[in-house]
Amino acid sequence: SSYSIRESATLYSDFSALRVLLDFNSKGLSMKEICQEIWDPETVYWLDLPLGVPLLQYGFKEAEANFGKVHDPNAYVLETFCSHAGLFSTIQGLCRTLLKYEERTQFIDVVTADLKKHPHRFAYGWDRVENPSQSLAGTGCSLSTFGHLGFTGNSIWIDGEKNLGHVILSNTTKEHWFDKEVLNDLRRALGASIWATSNS
Repeated sequence: SSYSIRESATLYSDFSALRVLLDFNSKGLSMKEICQEIWDPETVYWLDLPLGVPLLQYGFKEAEANFGKVHDPNAYVLETFCSHAGLFSTIQGLCRTLLKYEERTQFIDVVTADLKKHPHRFAYGWDRVENPSQSLAGTGCSLSTFGHLGFTGNSIWIDGEKNLGHVILSNTTKEHWFDKEVLNDLRRALGASIWATSNS
């Protein structure tokens, strides 16, 4: 918490999420408990995964197949709740969580309005669309589109103007962490097909 907060045109890291966690802690609040009020039952922090629940392989950890451990090395080593990594969810669980969050906070309108005032690509914890014809969000979205890309290939995009979004949960850490061309093609194609539905 001794680091000063400053804007940067290119800086994009987990620092802002961790800083928010520290700010919550300094006020005696549990960010995890507050988040759990909104999370769908199918959205769980990795340390709270029930034993015996079948999981798909989630990359590799220390040269062993990873089932149920967070991929992020910092969150893994800390072995406590972190605000930047460690959630496991189904597509349905994540989408229901987002819908519940929207219902409680109207975050789509809030983020959309804030992004119009902010000149940089990365703002308020989100990636934004600067050029709809070249974005990983897919052609057909508006400039009010914001999202997040995860290291393992996950992505979420929400078009605040169309009030529509899409989510991809994937794991590309085994073979393709260094070359995401196929995944990026999928992201763009899926996005283009979803945004097109709002025009029909």
